Amino acid sequence: MLLTFFSLTLSYDIQKIGFCSWSGHNCILDRILPNSQTWYQFLPEVHVYTESMPKDSEKTVMNSNNHLNLKFHILPLRTFALIGTEFDTEWNHAQSRHIVAIDHFYRNNKDKEWYAIFDDDTYIFVENLLRFLDDKNSSIPVVYGVSYGAVSYAGPFFKTNGYHSFIHGGSSIIMSKAFIEKVGSYFLNCSAIFNLANVGSDIRLGMCMERYIGPQYNDLLKPDVNRFFPDIPENVVDKRNEHKPQITYHHIHTDRAFWMWNCSTSMWTSKQGEDLYIDWSIFSTQPYEVSIDRDGQLMKFHWGYKICFDSIDKPNCFRSKSPIIPQFKNDDNSRDDPQMFTQSFENDLKVIYKCDKDMQPGDVAQERYFSGEESGFVLRAHCYKPKKFMHNHPGTTSPVSVKIEELNDL
Repeated sequence: MLLTFFSLTLSYDIQKIGFCSWSGHNCILDRILPNSQTWYQFLPEVHVYTESMPKDSEKTVMNSNNHLNLKFHILPLRTFALIGTEFDTEWNHAQSRHIVAIDHFYRNNKDKEWYAIFDDDTYIFVENLLRFLDDKNSSIPVVYGVSYGAVSYAGPFFKTNGYHSFIHGGSSIIMSKAFIEKVGSYFLNCSAIFNLANVGSDIRLGMCMERYIGPQYNDLLKPDVNRFFPDIPENVVDKRNEHKPQITYHHIHTDRAFWMWNCSTSMWTSKQGEDLYIDWSIFSTQPYEVSIDRDGQLMKFHWGYKICFDSIDKPNCFRSKSPIIPQFKNDDNSRDDPQMFTQSFENDLKVIYKCDKDMQPGDVAQERYFSGEESGFVLRAHCYKPKKFMHNHPGTTSPVSVKIEELNDL
């Protein structure tokens, strides 16, 4: 039974993309650390902006993975007008430094074609982002992500009445080179002008753009809610009416980051001691209907993430307990050509992924189901060739860079 087919391309050069994360002191170990153990290791470089860091936390992060290239930037900025008021919260102070961070990041990385700005609880399926950008033109001013309307009490700060859009930072903000060149000179002015309480920095950025570009700013926003998700998979995955590989999820931190990893990555070490991986993100969390018995009863399998059985009251779902683990033939001494993968789920459920060279890239088909001590099903798919990590520091830790930015240089 053929379940779906995706048309695949992957040729965009990741070195042309700059990656920048907003974070904060209390989020380094809860968010940046899990990201560093999962999707950050696919990036050529990621810049993390925070007001401070827990003692030795940079060492904890870099010791967690030897495939990283992280640069921490300390921006000790706060909104002094809020100190002592009901709005004197870490969240409000964090918003005051985000646009400054974008300005600093852009000025020091002007060689990029695209700029990805995201929260520290954003999870990006990197290869899906590359597929998405493959046919996009960075010389056109444009912003991709999820579009929202600004909160009502921010309305008076806009020049015109009506609906005011902004791109949601939690789902990631993808700016073309032409766009950021068009607006980059306004960032610091906007950071000073729109220093409001209880207004997110992504809304402030929208205010900034509309102030200097005018209402036509909205024409430059290209929202794609089917690709850039503003929440966790449980809250958004069933809203899709077609298969579109997702690029981001939001509110992904601590354990949830590893659930994302489990559904998208197989990783192992070859006999030569090289760390290799296969990326499954073209399918990750996508819903498939799979047969589970002779009567044709169906369950919904969200690739690598969870298995759901429909019931009268609500779906009964079982989450993955392991990554998609490669299995090797006895005569595969190099351990570089797995032909089958297995994954364990809660309630003693198991999925077997079998490589089928006769299937086209993007094809998925169910082969059979099985029951016994373990129950589950077998899928066939075109398996991708293993890749080496961009950064590999075997037997040691990743390099670390922490810089306290001088405020007069911002």
